[in-house]
Formats: sequence, C-alpha cells, structure tokens
Amino acid sequence: MPDETDDLPSLEALAHKIEKAKPAAEHTDAGRGDSDYAQAFRFTADLLAGVLTGALVGYGVDVWMGTLPWAMLVCVFLGTAAGIRNMMRSAREIESKRRE
Repeated sequence: MPDETDDLPSLEALAHKIEKAKPAAEHTDAGRGDSDYAQAFRFTADLLAGVLTGALVGYGVDVWMGTLPWAMLVCVFLGTAAGIRNMMRSAREIESKRRE
C-alpha cells in the first residue's frame, strides 16, 4: 500500500507551477473581456431574441383576437427594433469596457 506522503512533492510542484502561471494568464484575452466570437454571438442572440419574442407575442395576439397576420407583423417590427436597441446597448457596454 503506498504511503500518502509519496505524492506531496508532486503536489507542491504543481502548486508552484499554478502560482507561476497565474500572472501570465492575467495578460491574455481573458483579462480584456469578451472575445470577438463571444461578442458576435451576443449581438446575434440580442437580435434574435427580440425578433422571435415579437413574432410569438404577435402570433398569440392574432390567434386570440382572430386578426392573423396583422398583430404578428406589427410585433415582429417592434421586436426587431427592440433587438437592434439591445445590440446597440451591448456595443456601448463593450466599448466602455475596452476604454477602461
């Protein structure tokens, strides 16, 4: 049966390597904020969320009131405007973080 103290030097060496690597990790893209792909995904999600929410709400109103497709068209346009507004707000947030 192996002794529990046999792996202590390797754990100490690992802890030393981790401490040594921490300052190097702070200077990568992770310290700068989101990557470009993450930002593009966020913009896409903002726009799609607005459009899809508008379409679903509009369709629900149309089915409820029997006015298909008018409420859906109006809500899709409103959802698109809301999605674009959210994209612009996200872009301003990202720009302000980069300036700091």
